[in-house]
Formats: sequence, C-alpha cells, structure tokens
Amino acid sequence: SAASTRAPSQVAEVPSGAPDTGVTTGSKSSDDMTTGLAGAGAAALLVGGGAFVVVRRRRTTGV
Repeated sequence: SAASTRAPSQVAEVPSGAPDTGVTTGSKSSDDMTTGLAGAGAAALLVGGGAFVVVRRRRTTGV
C-alpha cells in the first residue's frame, strides 16, 4: 500500500536573506480581556473616589 505523504504548510527555518512570510503569532484574547478588565476596574475606582470627595465636601460646607 502506498503511504500518503503530506508536505508541511510552513518551512521550519527562513533561509538567510529571505523575507519571513510565515504566519505570525497573534495575541491571546485572554490578555486583551485582562487588560480591558483592569482598565474598567481602574476607571471604577477613579469615579468612586471622585464621588467620595464630592460628598465629603458637601457635608463639610453644608451645601
């Protein structure tokens, strides 16, 4: 029986002087999600801190 051989879709190494036209590795979506959640958490803390300052000043000045 003839065994089917399959050629690799990418070369193992880029020859010297040749452009690297292979598939690039993309960023993980979990990293993007973590960055987004960290940004949202920081924004929530900033808004909460601002609200605390406003309430504190209003109580102090009696407005």
